[in-house]
Amino acid sequence: MAKSSVRQALVRAPISRVWHRFLGGRATIFLLHRFHTGQPRHDGESVDGLRSTLEAMRRERYELAGLEDVVARLREGAPFSRPTVAFTIDDGYRDFLELGADVFAAYDCPATVFLATGFLDGDVWLWWDQVDWILQSAPRGTVEWALGSGGKLDLGPKGQRLGLAERLWEDCKRVGSKRRQAAIQELAEECGLQVPETPPADFAPLSWDEVRTLEGRGFTFGPHTVSHPVLARLDDATSASEIAGSWKRVIEEVATPIPIFAYPNGKAGDFGEREIETLAEQGLIAAVTTEQAYAGPERAVGTGAFRIPRFDYPGDPDFALQITSGLEDLVRRVR
Repeated sequence: MAKSSVRQALVRAPISRVWHRFLGGRATIFLLHRFHTGQPRHDGESVDGLRSTLEAMRRERYELAGLEDVVARLREGAPFSRPTVAFTIDDGYRDFLELGADVFAAYDCPATVFLATGFLDGDVWLWWDQVDWILQSAPRGTVEWALGSGGKLDLGPKGQRLGLAERLWEDCKRVGSKRRQAAIQELAEECGLQVPETPPADFAPLSWDEVRTLEGRGFTFGPHTVSHPVLARLDDATSASEIAGSWKRVIEEVATPIPIFAYPNGKAGDFGEREIETLAEQGLIAAVTTEQAYAGPERAVGTGAFRIPRFDYPGDPDFALQITSGLEDLVRRVR
């Protein structure tokens, strides 16, 4: 039997109920970014795949909960009696409105979008999108790259540049914003390109009017900094300004914002006690990371509510069910 067929059998009822005990009263929070209907993106999810996942979760009688409800139960120390899943979407791209929202609505599934407010205000074009645009716009050839191991980049056929973009993103994450932006500008010049001042349609953010329309449909919104920096690399004042500024804008534009924050990048070392103190001072009650783990009662202790983990949504519906059923926890234990 093929591996995918075995997984499919293991994550469906009735055998899936065996794995639920390994959840130990914990919930699954998924992280997504973008959506597509055809050509895959680096960080985009197929709407057909998402539809299949939600259909399976409804069929298996999972609880599809809002993030605010999950966080409230974590803070109360209340266990989850059946598999519970919350969906979050980071950054605030327009394709959530165009593609993702209708899929979630069709299955009566709540979703929370974390907004990089400078992106929506038109002040920021997210740096990884600039890299993506350059690589997809550049002609074939060899160019110099200033970061990481440096050296020459071979720009082959455009359809084969996905892995290269991801490599350059990782190089960019390891340096400060000034050096990163200089390297991106140099790359554009090497390719004979001029980066537009505002994002082209394929990289566009939601507008605030669209955010309010989505809120009227039941979706919720929270802050994700102003310009999406790695907070730990900033000085005290700038880190505080990124958090406070984004929360202020969300409060100004959204009728009922949720007081939950999403850390940019969100891995260990990307934020610390300084950021947690700022969040608490701003009246935010929790924050989500990108630690790949379940959210359980331990998040109600101390500063645990400001370190709530999320799984990257895996795209494959059966793998998503492997996580949400509790089977993934068993697999991790025996590895």
